[in-house]
Amino acid sequence: MPADNKQAFVAALVRDHGQRLRRFLAARLRNASSDVPDLVQEVYLRLLRMPRHETIRSPQAYLFTVAHHVLYEHRLHESATPEAVQMTDVLAEIESYVEEDPATHLETRQRLERADGTLRLRGSGGWKFVQSHVIFVPWTEW
Repeated sequence: MPADNKQAFVAALVRDHGQRLRRFLAARLRNASSDVPDLVQEVYLRLLRMPRHETIRSPQAYLFTVAHHVLYEHRLHESATPEAVQMTDVLAEIESYVEEDPATHLETRQRLERADGTLRLRGSGGWKFVQSHVIFVPWTEW
């Protein structure tokens, strides 16, 4: 099938249903509205990769079915991705629990810096492991 036919088909969908598609995705991504343009683009790319668009009986229904699947995959990916954490925020939170004794404070700080160094040597995989597992280790075991 000529690429012009596919492009014309997708262009007609964009013209006729583009705004509605954006609203559909935005309504379902309230907390991640910045992802809407990427998801809209993914929907249209999937339509362009379709082998035979002329077999579609209801282009609008097909468009929103593809959008639903893209949204579902996006949610699966987001739920599997651990939340990023800034080391400075972690240090500040942990330091807020440290006793006021200067020696204890210094020792805790040194342990945290060693832990940070170890995780940095392991790359992002080390942080992903820490983020995905809750490990309670007594300070004496660091």
